[in-house]
Amino acid sequence: MTKTEQGAWVRLSAPGNKLGATWEHPSGWQVHHCGHPTANWPYYAVDPTDNGRLYVTHNGKGFRTLVAAFAAVEGVLVGELVATDEGCGPTTGRIASALDLQNWRRAWSTERSGFSALGIASHRR
Repeated sequence: MTKTEQGAWVRLSAPGNKLGATWEHPSGWQVHHCGHPTANWPYYAVDPTDNGRLYVTHNGKGFRTLVAAFAAVEGVLVGELVATDEGCGPTTGRIASALDLQNWRRAWSTERSGFSALGIASHRR
């Protein structure tokens, strides 16, 4: 395992191998490349405090760039963004702004009344 630093992030995978690359923040969050050589949205984040839940963008896609994935995780850590499992599967979540999340809730509740009755809650880190 090779460690290469980029700011606060440390690369855990071998340099030069983009596919399957893994980066780790001092907080324990990781960013991974999905491994597909032509993926348009190849990066996802992993929250170590949430049983390894995978986090993607507010629209359910991976992050388009490594820098965008880093920025999203750092946004969660400082409270500018929200990591939530609302509307996601059992092992996935989304990183979104509070406004994106509010708009999603509004659209979802309009489409399906009774959203709050489901007891689905977001969590902020």
